[in-house]
Amino acid sequence: MAGGKGTRMGIKDKHKSTFEIAGKPAIIRMLENLRAAGITNNIIVVGAFSDQIMSVVSKRYQDVAYVYQALQRGTGNAAKVGLHYLQESGFSGDVLIVPGDAHIELAVLERMIARYKADSSDMALLVKEKVLSPDSGRIVMGKDGAILASIEYWDIMKTIVAKEIDDVLIATKDPFDMSDLTIKVKQIVLRLLKDENRVRKLFPEIALALFGENNGFASSKARSSNADVVDLDVGTIKQAIATVPKSFRLHDIVLDPVDVEKNASQVNISVYLAKSNLLYKYIDHILSNNAQNEEYLTDIIQIFSEHGHRIIPVPLVQPNEVMSYNNPEELVKINEYVTSRQLLAGHAQGIIRGMRPVDEWIRDFEVRDVKVLARFEGIYGSNYSRIEEKLSQYLASLRGFKEKFPELDCVFIARAPGRVNLMGRHVDHRGGDVNMVAIDREVIIVAAPRQDSMIVAYNHDNASHGARVFDIMDIISSVDWNDWFGFITNDRINAMVRDAKGDWSNYIKAAALRLQASTPSKALHGASIYVNGNIPQAAGLSSSSALVVAMLECLINVNSVPLKPSDFIDLCGEGEWFVGTRGGSSDHAAIKLARPGHVIQMGFFPFQIKGSTPFPPGLDLLIINSMRKAKKSGSELRQFNEKVYAYEIGFHILREKYPEYEAKLHHLRDVSSENLQIPFQDIYRILKSIPESIRIGDLKLHLHSETIDKLKKRFSNFDDDDVIPLREVLLYGIAECQRSKRCMAILSNNSEVILGQMMYTSHDGDRVVSFSQFSPGSNNIEFRLDVTENYLDGLYRAKIPLE
Repeated sequence: MAGGKGTRMGIKDKHKSTFEIAGKPAIIRMLENLRAAGITNNIIVVGAFSDQIMSVVSKRYQDVAYVYQALQRGTGNAAKVGLHYLQESGFSGDVLIVPGDAHIELAVLERMIARYKADSSDMALLVKEKVLSPDSGRIVMGKDGAILASIEYWDIMKTIVAKEIDDVLIATKDPFDMSDLTIKVKQIVLRLLKDENRVRKLFPEIALALFGENNGFASSKARSSNADVVDLDVGTIKQAIATVPKSFRLHDIVLDPVDVEKNASQVNISVYLAKSNLLYKYIDHILSNNAQNEEYLTDIIQIFSEHGHRIIPVPLVQPNEVMSYNNPEELVKINEYVTSRQLLAGHAQGIIRGMRPVDEWIRDFEVRDVKVLARFEGIYGSNYSRIEEKLSQYLASLRGFKEKFPELDCVFIARAPGRVNLMGRHVDHRGGDVNMVAIDREVIIVAAPRQDSMIVAYNHDNASHGARVFDIMDIISSVDWNDWFGFITNDRINAMVRDAKGDWSNYIKAAALRLQASTPSKALHGASIYVNGNIPQAAGLSSSSALVVAMLECLINVNSVPLKPSDFIDLCGEGEWFVGTRGGSSDHAAIKLARPGHVIQMGFFPFQIKGSTPFPPGLDLLIINSMRKAKKSGSELRQFNEKVYAYEIGFHILREKYPEYEAKLHHLRDVSSENLQIPFQDIYRILKSIPESIRIGDLKLHLHSETIDKLKKRFSNFDDDDVIPLREVLLYGIAECQRSKRCMAILSNNSEVILGQMMYTSHDGDRVVSFSQFSPGSNNIEFRLDVTENYLDGLYRAKIPLE
């Protein structure tokens, strides 16, 4: 049915049904889906701007019939016109009646037809939850669950208003005090009808007295003030409510309107499928005795019911399966939804990789599908007890997702392992090498794409990590995000992160917000995710970085964002700055590029894979959880950033103090006798000239103001009175860059003893105290390391990987 003008669309000379949805006229989309559902005999009821409808449709379809509705008297009248045509043409099949100004998914049409046929019903109608469409007609059911009628919402509200006004009239003690009565009536109509224009439509006599002549817009003053109100008289009030029924009568049952509104849980969305002979028989029974003075097609439901015909409701599975529009804002929402559906339709074409029904994933893991086992062997090796452990983790993740998101069908899985840094401790951001090996502890995310920009996240460890929901666009558009560093140092963003106190969702936000900032011309789609990780947290094994990597994998998959591995790694590293750290991206690189059973050496500035080598045969990497947490919040975060700050300050002082080397010094790794072509002892001479520590307020004694301004902007959480150690930090960093550079060659030569000594030396750079004898009850982590070193046979060396 396409007979209405659609005056609220803002363009007076264009028919509603010709407005485009995702680049295609709405009426064409409707016909496409109808024909895909097997409905090829199409009749369009036209009225105003009928030439536009026929012009648009005829360009695509030439076999469509048009029936003209001379007067706009409601949906019931439009249906009468169309049904009279069908009856005269001798049609005897089933009839589907749909609005022309709506988007209806093919899936819901197919489901409706199947239910109608399977239940041998006389009529099927689409319904959805009342909360999703507050102004739609209420479905009224009998005690046996049978559908009795659909009552228009505004008919219900008009009846409730009339009842309350009648009660006020009865309770009025002074019939001559019209001022008080007028105030009470005004309060009733505005409380229940909300809108002045609605009052004018349902109670024109009352509205005229309360609000005066209609000037084309609702008076906000009339809503909020009782000033300038013309007193109503009792006669006007009684006349206004005299013809309004105080109840509804259905099947000889009298229903109170308040009870109808309270008990109705579903609403009618005006899509009907029924037997043509019954429609021909009853369509002329529809009258215009309602609040809008129009012929409602919804009345056909009560007529069918009163004559004993079987009616079944077909509820929507998703609220957006049927979307109608009466104004530009609603059309925009439909456009956004259909555009996103087109994106999701690419699943089968591989746009979103790995999408499969969640039940299929579960079945393949449960039956130990041969392809699954082969894939797991490639990732985790041939240790079948480990594979069984992993299968259990994946199954728990999939079942958890299904429990939390029962309405979602297709999902994909992202994983990110933890890592151990054998050598190259906090020098990636200084241009140094790192030597990483992945471990079999990991973060698994089961994800489904969303049509909005929301992230809805559940964690398997729900007791410690509750559900989190946020909107990517709401956060990133709240401040200027053209400059990522400016965004993460914004006071509002800092306060949000600080208030979250290291919450797990910050790392999900880090990935989402950094990706959105990198694609400013495209609003990202969000995801519904279930996270299951078994990497010990705050234990130096990159549990947080693994979450960032896995989340970014999810979002680039959902949004089909092409990223080179180097760009992916940079986004992860910069994204994690969101939580307050100012580290590099070596952890993310190791997680992204790790090879099973191999140590991988990576360099930075520019990022490069320098090489990889199998982990030495006959050796095991023993990781012991000390249970001491290295949290990236509070004092721990400050301590981490203090060392990064020390590197930055010390390196800038070094460059300005030795201008003869400035051209060769780009990063701390460049401070070497080989690069500077100076004797080794001169490196110590240079370092000795650097202050042991420095007060931030005294930087002006050593650095140019421009350099100081850049440093203070990046490390804004430090004050002028803070004292930063410099020389020992630089010494450690320079030495660690050299150790990490040699690591791969040592491994390739099977020189495990030398590597162990270097690992211990690396740890000694941050050591506080040494232990040589057993001390009962000691819980100091340094003590644990020394005891392990002294008493465990076959151990080459040990280090503490608190990162």
